[in-house]
Amino acid sequence: RIVTRVIHVRKGELGGFIEKEENLDYKSNAWIFDNAMVYDDARVTGEAIVSKRAEVSGKAQVYGFAEVSDNAVVGEDAQVYDHSKVYGNAVVTGNVWVYDDAQVCGNAKVGGNAKVGGEDTRVYGNAVVTDNALVFGSEVCGHAKIAGYAKVGESKVCDDAQVYGNAIVDYSRVSGKAQVYGNAIVSSWARVSGNAQVFGDAIVSEDAQVYDDAQVCGNARVYGYAGAHDQTKVHGKAVITDGKWTYGDITEENCVKKAKRP
Repeated sequence: RIVTRVIHVRKGELGGFIEKEENLDYKSNAWIFDNAMVYDDARVTGEAIVSKRAEVSGKAQVYGFAEVSDNAVVGEDAQVYDHSKVYGNAVVTGNVWVYDDAQVCGNAKVGGNAKVGGEDTRVYGNAVVTDNALVFGSEVCGHAKIAGYAKVGESKVCDDAQVYGNAIVDYSRVSGKAQVYGNAIVSSWARVSGNAQVFGDAIVSEDAQVYDDAQVCGNARVYGYAGAHDQTKVHGKAVITDGKWTYGDITEENCVKKAKRP
């Protein structure tokens, strides 16, 4: 591959590297700085900036007011646009969209058909967002992973937590080594942490907490400041609410008897 350093037509400014003229829209205000490279069929247009040692390749597009910098890599069919930023050692590949004010940085990786957007969205650390996952208005960090068709909105998923399958996390926090998967929903300021698992068609919501090695699964619901911890398993059609906490094996038949206020 032969790349050529670009020169700004109007200002005479020395820029980064391109493989061919089509890589940079000279009619726009887009620019490639430093030792950044844009090659293959990639395009940088609009007011976008690619700088430092970043690379944009494949059929990737960087446009709007987007910025790609540091050692970041944007490739394949990825689109980075609006006011979004990709920097650090981040890698964005596949058919990914990074948009709005979203930031992907650190050693984070976004791939597959994932979409990352929304105000204050950050994917950083060693986090991974992949498959058909959607992250909107949220923080995903540490070694967290969002995969499958999972949706994370206005939430924080951190540490070694995983959200996958068709799971939804909305206005909540998932941390530690917790897992939310299947068709589970965690919403309305709920917290899932430790080694806890929420799966099946379970719902944890309304300030509920699930932590330690607790499991909430099946069609169970834990909500309204209620909680499950230790080795508790809430399953079947059990419902725990009204600030009550559970211990042991909780089913629809015994949930009223075993659920108690702390």
